Amino acid sequence: MNNTINTTIPPELLSIASEVLLRSLDQATTPLTARQIRERLTGPYKFPLAELESLLEEHVTAGRVYHYPGLGSAGKRRYWTRGSEQFIRESILRMLANRSLPLTDLLRRQRNSIKGLPGMNETALRRLIGQMVAEGALHEWPPLLGSRTARLGAMPPQPRLYLEDAVEKIARKLGVEPAALAPSLEEVRRNLSQSEEAEKTADGADLADGTDLDDKVVERMLQVKLAATPGAPLPLRELWHSLRAEGCNKSTFDRIVLDLAANYRVALLKHDFPGMLSAADRAELVVDPHGNHYVGIARR
Repeated sequence: MNNTINTTIPPELLSIASEVLLRSLDQATTPLTARQIRERLTGPYKFPLAELESLLEEHVTAGRVYHYPGLGSAGKRRYWTRGSEQFIRESILRMLANRSLPLTDLLRRQRNSIKGLPGMNETALRRLIGQMVAEGALHEWPPLLGSRTARLGAMPPQPRLYLEDAVEKIARKLGVEPAALAPSLEEVRRNLSQSEEAEKTADGADLADGTDLDDKVVERMLQVKLAATPGAPLPLRELWHSLRAEGCNKSTFDRIVLDLAANYRVALLKHDFPGMLSAADRAELVVDPHGNHYVGIARR
């Protein structure tokens, strides 16, 4: 690597000038032209533009700085301390900051960005996007209403954006302005709120009746398996199915079983290999906050 810099900058300033220049480029969030870089410099380091361009090109040759094509037909060459991949990464994240795009649209919009970049073509761009998805820098979004095409965004899927898109499409289909749907949307919101309140009320009733249900679980154990004695296990699946007919929901059942175990009124039998079960079979087990799956229960 060539470390010699040939400029007319005084030797006593050259070393510090290079450090100041590189630090300024490091702090930039996007490639800059020589003129833009000069505007960021102060004091004795604000060299004439021609000298600054010469110094930048020397750093490009030495591999410390990367150059990028100018913007527009008469755009000046731009400089940055990050390579092509980092440049495209940041370009993609800016483009998807407040929206999502199908992969084909994202590739089309980035084609101009990769022009002239060393080592960057559409194949490399596709590979980079796939890597960003795998890393979690990009998120896959489900298709919008009426579409079958998945999308990519810099954020996880945003329900608000789906709703806004759906409202525009419904308004277009009905031949009205989106604002005309506001009363209907408010009614839907009210209905959802009322449903949520009803669920909370039902949950509260379950919790208020929790003590009686504890006794009911123990009673049902005796009814289902008359031969049960302290320490004899009863399959939780069998117990759950017997109580479901009486209106007990699974979340309440799980909570009561775990509460009984926490109060040392019952002992639970853990399943050693829940991963070998189907999803449907696992759903009928009782799972504690630590991820333990329980298959049996016994009175203490």
